[in-house]
Amino acid sequence: MRDVLVSVLAVMLVCSSLAYSQDLSAKDITSLPNDFALSYSDELIGIVPAENSYIDITRNKGASDGSCTLVSGILSVFRHGGPKTKDPTLTKRLTKEQCLELYKDAVRMGFFELNNRYTDEKVSGGYGVTMSITADGKTQTVKAINVQVAEITALITKLQKLMK
Repeated sequence: MRDVLVSVLAVMLVCSSLAYSQDLSAKDITSLPNDFALSYSDELIGIVPAENSYIDITRNKGASDGSCTLVSGILSVFRHGGPKTKDPTLTKRLTKEQCLELYKDAVRMGFFELNNRYTDEKVSGGYGVTMSITADGKTQTVKAINVQVAEITALITKLQKLMK
């Protein structure tokens, strides 16, 4: 239990230092890209059928206020390699400012420079998360299996706050 507490505190320290870093490129961002989108899902590796969670954020096309829509829910998988079914449990409108801040945080944390995959090969099965962000015609997808990536953890925390 003590090891878990130490690990959680270490992740919180890393995340808080990332959130307050002063990266010039993030400070220079003044507008949200028209194609901004964020997608997150988690999964239990090797467990089927399974119910996992997901969060999707997309820019509302044609909306004069520049808002986004957040949808979260259950992602059901019934067999390996089979189709995934999304069952939304929450739909929420986010302001342009909320989406812009999320985008700035991703840039500030270096999300677009992360590797595509982080994994602990010593663990069979386990838990994984996938996050994709699209902006200015580029999509960065990061998958973490049995490891915590501080930037993804920090962004998940921000997403959870937006869902309240």
